[in-house]
Amino acid sequence: MSGLLPENTVLQLSTPTGDITHNGVLGSNFSGTPLLANTFPTTSTGTSLGHYHYTDSTTKSLKFLNASGTGNGGHEFFHSSSTQAPLKVLESNRTATTIDTQLKNTSSKVILNMVSNDLTLTEDLSQSMLNHEAFRFKYNGAVNTQINNSPENPNVSFTSATTNSQLSASDLTFGGVSLPTRVTSAESDIDILTIKQTSVLQVYSSPAIYADSRPPATVPSSSSNTYAQFGWYFKNTTAGYKVNWYMPPATGMIVSDVIGLYLRFFNCGTTSNDRTPFLTIYTKPTGSGDFFPNFFHSSMTYIFDQSVNPTVNTSYTMFENVSGTCPNPNSYASTLVGMEQSPVNNPRGQYLPTEEILAFVIGTDSGATVNSVEFIAQKLGIMTATGTQELLYQTLL
Repeated sequence: MSGLLPENTVLQLSTPTGDITHNGVLGSNFSGTPLLANTFPTTSTGTSLGHYHYTDSTTKSLKFLNASGTGNGGHEFFHSSSTQAPLKVLESNRTATTIDTQLKNTSSKVILNMVSNDLTLTEDLSQSMLNHEAFRFKYNGAVNTQINNSPENPNVSFTSATTNSQLSASDLTFGGVSLPTRVTSAESDIDILTIKQTSVLQVYSSPAIYADSRPPATVPSSSSNTYAQFGWYFKNTTAGYKVNWYMPPATGMIVSDVIGLYLRFFNCGTTSNDRTPFLTIYTKPTGSGDFFPNFFHSSMTYIFDQSVNPTVNTSYTMFENVSGTCPNPNSYASTLVGMEQSPVNNPRGQYLPTEEILAFVIGTDSGATVNSVEFIAQKLGIMTATGTQELLYQTLL
């Protein structure tokens, strides 16, 4: 064997058949360092430099041992080919195992790329993830993140030493506190957040808005100076005075798009729920079966809750939950009051979900007693599944 192996290398053969044995251990030792015993060591391997294969007497498993003397040691695995230089794909030592390639299962549904730091999960993994439920990883040394893809309770959890946050298919909690209670079990808190996401558009007085009705007037000092209330003011100081303030819909908006509708106003002097402003949705005429030809096809009117009598010098947000599952709008510094469909000649026409909306209209009763209607309109909210549009009425100077 001289000239083929380094000096003092130990290689023992049992018979000329090529089997390599050494009483349960195969060892190759570096020149000038001591050989290890035939049993797996339980203490330091000293200055021995070599690599050993042991067969465990109990489990019969193969144990690989690197005796590194005073060096770091470990195991390194390389690959090369006729066209490629040797590439280290894996290294394992006492402190870490380093992979310079990717891990994947046989179907390539789970691929962990150690080069680009990508974890790719494809198709249904409920039967192939760890314990069929979850895996965990840590970052920043402080936060434990668990992604659970089990069909029964898929969720993502972030846990620190002091708190826990969790995103699931139906809820979102921060520190154990859930977002507002769902309106129905089928609607998630994320849906509610989306609906309540609000865009604001400032609206100024224009003949295109008040048309043939009364325009908004300047807010009286009794409301602005005493109660700090602003917006579009109206009072029926003359018989027949009324408002029909027209607000445009989004392009292509249809009846079923509207899941909620609200109007915030300051009640200056109205004492009867019959004298509060109301909201009407008109749909575009089609030329066939129009309730009012050349004006509108059909309409729906919502009025102030008839069981509630308004209080003078009070802010109200009157709200119609059109879909039955719409969350309440923000009613900051005002009283939230429901609306109901008007029982008088309403709806006019079929008012089908597929009809295209013409306008949202703030209206009042032209037959009301003089000086019985007095309010300041402040904002109109149109709620849809993709967010809420608020029309904010700018005070006339």
